[in-house]
Amino acid sequence: MGVDGTWSTVSLRREEQGRRRVLVIASGGLDSTTAATYLLRQGYDVTLLHFNYGHRAETQEDRAVRRIVEFLGVPLLEINMDFFRVVRHSPLLGDGEINRIDRGREGAEFAHEWVPARNFVFIALATAIAEAYGFDYIATGINLEEAGAYPDNEMEFIRLLNKVMPYAVGPNKHVELIMPVGHLVKHEIVRLGLETGAPLHLPGVAMTMARNTAQMRTLLYEEVGV
Repeated sequence: MGVDGTWSTVSLRREEQGRRRVLVIASGGLDSTTAATYLLRQGYDVTLLHFNYGHRAETQEDRAVRRIVEFLGVPLLEINMDFFRVVRHSPLLGDGEINRIDRGREGAEFAHEWVPARNFVFIALATAIAEAYGFDYIATGINLEEAGAYPDNEMEFIRLLNKVMPYAVGPNKHVELIMPVGHLVKHEIVRLGLETGAPLHLPGVAMTMARNTAQMRTLLYEEVGV
């Protein structure tokens, strides 16, 4: 309480002036690429974090991420992991066939299937890296359109993780999860990407899992009138 009898709020977390370092979990696809570009344009110090986890599109995604990093001029952290080779039980990990229906119109992602707890695992690892290397934020490509299909793409999932985050990091540490495209569906993400100058034109970016990325990109651009 001040001398004039008014109340004020004081943060017990020490922040450095202008320090907004963000680690963006990047697949090389539309959502995370747009999220990273948007944050960069907003003045964040952006670093991309990419996981090579033994899935079918690993090579294509890795190439896409490297093109994005070069275009945006940001650092890249790559993690090679075998954990999901033990998990399996997903078409993306080699168990079963990937579903491809009607040029991608039937699903939020073209040729995209569930991988058990993938986003949860990625966020946990990203949190460790963020704490250790002084990143204030972790950003993902979680979006509204995929929320209905995949529980770990729900905005509520991120909100709940933020509630427990203070218990997941050490004393005097702060890491927060943010969702730059969390409130958007695909055609709105395309529009935001075009407005911010995201490298959606790069091979593989519009849909890294697609059999025909040019076709999927055309479908998305048609929705926003490009």
